[in-house]
Amino acid sequence: MNITLILASPNHPSNSETVAQSFVEGINSVENANIATVHLSNMDLAYFTPEYYEEGAVVEEDFQKFESIIQASDGIVIATPVWNFGVPGKLKNLLDRMGSFALDKEQRRNGQLNGLPFYLIFTGGAPTVAWKGLMHNTTAFVREGLKYFGCTFIGHLYEGGCSATPKGSDPVVLAREDSLQKARERGSQFGKIVQGYASDGSLPAKYKRKNKIYRMLNNLVSKLVKA
Repeated sequence: MNITLILASPNHPSNSETVAQSFVEGINSVENANIATVHLSNMDLAYFTPEYYEEGAVVEEDFQKFESIIQASDGIVIATPVWNFGVPGKLKNLLDRMGSFALDKEQRRNGQLNGLPFYLIFTGGAPTVAWKGLMHNTTAFVREGLKYFGCTFIGHLYEGGCSATPKGSDPVVLAREDSLQKARERGSQFGKIVQGYASDGSLPAKYKRKNKIYRMLNNLVSKLVKA
């Protein structure tokens, strides 16, 4: 199975990358796991304009490679810091650009990623209570955007109290073995789900139900818009 890990922080090392590394350790406990890591800080992408959705639009080599990686993936993991209640601009831009291949060509309403499972890892300076009370909502577009592309949301992990890492210093989360172990356990669970998806396209029943409800609501909204 092929899993794409997208790292959104421009800092190396970073707290989000460190949590993601432990998550990947959990994935690797599942047989035949291959991880392709994408560092957004290394990608050179122009900002989204509607022209990128047009047939024959010229796109960068970095984006062509990224599309090929996603099309060959059985799962996606995104690890990102939370800045000022949102995520780094490069991640938002990437999601905007993904619509060029992750949505149907005619109406741009139907997701094309066939139930691809994804997991989200967030780190931030604010405590968990702030995540539950506010930041969970302000970052929801990451989750909802991928669902709109046809992906299946498996879960998220938030690690609070993570101050920015000064260049050359260790991320604070390195000292939190309980948090890192939790990430490993979540990674193992995600890996098992992706393994089933990679094998025969199947997902656990509860995710199938959620996907069905989401599609029904999306179709209903589309009909209301047309009306």
